[in-house]
Amino acid sequence: MKIIRFKNKDLHGFGRLKDGIVTPLKGGNTPFDCDLSEDCFEKDICFKLEDCQLLTPVNPSKVIGVALNYPGVSNQEPSEEPLVFLKSSNAVVSSGTDVSLPRSLPAWGESELAVIIKDETKNISENQKVEDCILGYCVANDVTCDNTQRRDHHLAISKSQDGFCPIGSFIETDYQYENKTIRGYQNGELIREGNTIEMLFDVEKIVRYLSTCMTLFPGDIILTGAPSRVREKIYLSKGDAYSVSIEGLEEITTQFI
Repeated sequence: MKIIRFKNKDLHGFGRLKDGIVTPLKGGNTPFDCDLSEDCFEKDICFKLEDCQLLTPVNPSKVIGVALNYPGVSNQEPSEEPLVFLKSSNAVVSSGTDVSLPRSLPAWGESELAVIIKDETKNISENQKVEDCILGYCVANDVTCDNTQRRDHHLAISKSQDGFCPIGSFIETDYQYENKTIRGYQNGELIREGNTIEMLFDVEKIVRYLSTCMTLFPGDIILTGAPSRVREKIYLSKGDAYSVSIEGLEEITTQFI
């Protein structure tokens, strides 16, 4: 099921997208507090997709990123725990939003599978299924820039500038993320390529680990890491377009200005 957040002249809220038709959730419902059964959706209200404006599908309290989660991304020795960082919520934008590049900090695009949290989650027990805490998946671009003194780039200025987390227009609740190809293209040229089967920490391990460190809230986004580059790093320039493609999900493209 494709869950979206939309607005038109009559309504503003969450809905289901199927065959170009948007069916709203009943008033007051969100995908985080209902089971998404037919009873959760309006019976007599629907809209054509072209009559709606798609919004970012979630407004997260935080975006949590996992670094170095694919082989070949770094020459560092593998760790026993994921290496994580935070991006602030102002970084989250829809895929069609133009993103301004920093004036003096070189930036680049990445290509990642994003996990969307469904329930408030803390300290997932061994008997609890991680998948029960997940609403679904979408595509994301973890845009990053070097900081002012080219130190560790996993810092707030490098990760949390406005627009530095373009995400897909829908959350796919039935998506099976295993063994899916991920690609990143800059101006149509292949920059990154990998497969989710290569993840050093899979989604279950990531979510379970993060739940021991912090409370995960409904709508929070977890970025699961970018595959390695297939060529040397190319920084973004004004006018560039960067696309993220994940097998079985949509392709998103961000224009940089």
